[in-house]
Amino acid sequence: MKFNKSAAEALFHKHFIISENTENNQNVEEVKYVLPKPECMFREEPWQKDSLQTLKNELNDVKSRLNNFTLDEWQQHTYQMNQAGDVLNDIKKHIQPEFITQAWCKFYEIVCNFSLVPLNKIQEINEENICSFSSVHLCEAPGAFVVALNHWLKLNAPSVKWDWIASTLNPYCEGNPYSQMIDDDRFIRHTLMHWYFGADNTGNIMDLQNLDALVERSKTISQGPIMLITADGSIDCTDMPDEQENAVVHLHFCEIVTCMHLLEKGGNFLLKVFTLFEHQSVCLMYLLACAFQKVIATKPATSRAGNSEMYIVCTNFNGRDYIEPYLNVLRCHYDACPTQATFGCNVIPDYFMRKIEDCARFFKRHQCKVIEDNINAFHSETYDNLLFKLKHFKRKISDMYLKRYKLAKIDLGDQIIGRDIIERNTKYIMSRKLRYDSYNERCRKQDSTLQERLQQIWSKASDIEILIESPYIVSESSNEPRFQIAVL
Repeated sequence: MKFNKSAAEALFHKHFIISENTENNQNVEEVKYVLPKPECMFREEPWQKDSLQTLKNELNDVKSRLNNFTLDEWQQHTYQMNQAGDVLNDIKKHIQPEFITQAWCKFYEIVCNFSLVPLNKIQEINEENICSFSSVHLCEAPGAFVVALNHWLKLNAPSVKWDWIASTLNPYCEGNPYSQMIDDDRFIRHTLMHWYFGADNTGNIMDLQNLDALVERSKTISQGPIMLITADGSIDCTDMPDEQENAVVHLHFCEIVTCMHLLEKGGNFLLKVFTLFEHQSVCLMYLLACAFQKVIATKPATSRAGNSEMYIVCTNFNGRDYIEPYLNVLRCHYDACPTQATFGCNVIPDYFMRKIEDCARFFKRHQCKVIEDNINAFHSETYDNLLFKLKHFKRKISDMYLKRYKLAKIDLGDQIIGRDIIERNTKYIMSRKLRYDSYNERCRKQDSTLQERLQQIWSKASDIEILIESPYIVSESSNEPRFQIAVL
């Protein structure tokens, strides 16, 4: 089968420039992005842009076609259809990083594509012959961004000294719901001195007290200015797939405000977001466009193509002096999601709004196509043939990834804690239970009465299988649940 090189290249080029306030930019409209006065913020009622809501509805219409698929069968199917599905295993086999996850692959891709580590700026602000910087990683569990950054530095800037701090929901805090945490502490437990869980030890970055405590903790970093901040936070939106953006937008607000308290002038910021249909997201993008010289939205090839995940790459921060007048008003809305819009619709330039619309349309189109292709493949009578053809394409994508980003092994002594230590603890990681029902089934359960729920539980109990090691006689009456006895 002939390899479609253009399709492969397109997978690595899902980028969209949102703003570019640089001297080289000749667009007069774009270089005038400025923030309004602080007292003008959070004054206007929430607003909507019809064109963005149309895109949202179109995306939700396509996503709603998945409502009758059970999560486990759909996840298994999309795993097989993932064009970049071989990348992780090939990196694990040939490169052997100490802690490989999908997040590792995504971050490494981004750090290579966008010069995420501002080496030129780091050299400018450091003394001669001494080149060092620090990074802060928000919502970082289980730690893959940190490990990927270390791997990149050892290959591309081995002389640079680096220190880091990470924050995440504390996996050892009993007050944190298990459902909200990452159930993998293999890296965290061996690097606890680098992790900070805030004043209340929860690790909740959406608490202003914890923000202030993190600012104080960051002053103890040993290797110079904070030139990179990453924020990979998310919230489980399985039960509200049509409102994912609204569910996570305040978390993104807190991550951005935290960044603006910590980042050094000239530094870079990486933020995970989802769609950009609502006024809150548009306002946050405008805030970033004013605070950074360049803002780009990207979806890595190793990010699942059928989801809404994308990353906002913000480079060359204007500095604390620029943002200082706005921090107080931003802090006032930190602990709770503001009821008013950050900026009025009339404050945001028309040119910027058009860029956001184009960006939202660009990523929505890619996502819809992948979902529709996956649905068609699921029902295809030639499913096995499709997978066979895709196998060759996946091999090529993996080869392209390894060559494009010049991946190589690093010495064991350059790893943070060592691959052997991570793998030694793999068996102690508990996997979350998969949901075996569809979205529509879960909605019906939520609407059911207490009696109906009890009946559902009783019905499931009737199907329980009991495994025993020797024959066992069970007497049952017609009123008892029927148990199937399986003899080992």
